[in-house]
Amino acid sequence: MAEESSNEEKSDSMGSIICPPGSLDARKFRYGDIRSLHHTLDTAAAARLEEAALCCCLRDFDSAVAIFDAFPVESLNHPVIAYYHSQVYWLQWRLFKCADILERALTAANQSLPQFGDTGICTLLRVFRGSVQYYAEGQFTLMRDAMRETKSWLFDVPIQQYTDVQVPPQ
Repeated sequence: MAEESSNEEKSDSMGSIICPPGSLDARKFRYGDIRSLHHTLDTAAAARLEEAALCCCLRDFDSAVAIFDAFPVESLNHPVIAYYHSQVYWLQWRLFKCADILERALTAANQSLPQFGDTGICTLLRVFRGSVQYYAEGQFTLMRDAMRETKSWLFDVPIQQYTDVQVPPQ
């Protein structure tokens, strides 16, 4: 008779595999839309961010929210973290919560803009905020202004030099 392995996977009543909290090593995977900016975070924060992105891909929004709840409050306004955090609510169509996260991050980024240089993350956040406002309130002004800013920002950039910030993967 074979012994039961202590590493045996457990599953819930629906047959889904249950992973104990913290058992997923997200560093083995590459999830997220704007990975080129993960270098602006420490390694542990980037790993948690990728784990949250994986949870979103799996539509496990509660786990993704729990990951963001574990971040220190002051780091939630970091533009990269705010982008992923807002994605959790965007995918659930919780637009007002999404808009609130983006607005706080943009306000904080305006105070520390030189830190992010010309990475385009703030432009991406403004475009995203404009989309959210359009769907939530029917207001097109922020989206129009953000698209004009994007047009002028990318005017002299050859398409071959675009990064994942300028054209996030779908």
